[in-house]
Amino acid sequence: MGHELIAAQPLFEVPQSTLHLRYLGDQGWIQVDDDTDQVTAEPKSLLSLRGTAGVGWADAGDHVRNLLNSIRSRRPTICHPEAAHRAQTICQAMNISLRLGRKLRWDPVKELFDCDEANRMMRREPRAPWCI
Repeated sequence: MGHELIAAQPLFEVPQSTLHLRYLGDQGWIQVDDDTDQVTAEPKSLLSLRGTAGVGWADAGDHVRNLLNSIRSRRPTICHPEAAHRAQTICQAMNISLRLGRKLRWDPVKELFDCDEANRMMRREPRAPWCI
């Protein structure tokens, strides 16, 4: 059930001067308030699916420090790499959608949009002498 939510289409809404992100999935939604970091969901049972990415919804932990400690200790990070990748992908998709001023469809398997212009915005050419 959690994977449906990770692949959800984010909506950026501005209700009553409050900013929040709402992630809509096939089986409900999760909303994060931008001012308070309060997380709400419908159905509320979605909140129980939270993994071990941090202490709690409002305290995601110090991911950079944890990464460095994980490298030193050779133990896993507190946030699973795939979960971190999917969470960041949602943020990037929302940002690209806002910049283009339109809704986009995202294929989480191919990791591509339904729009060539949006796909071009996912990467930028590195400056010389750097290359990928």
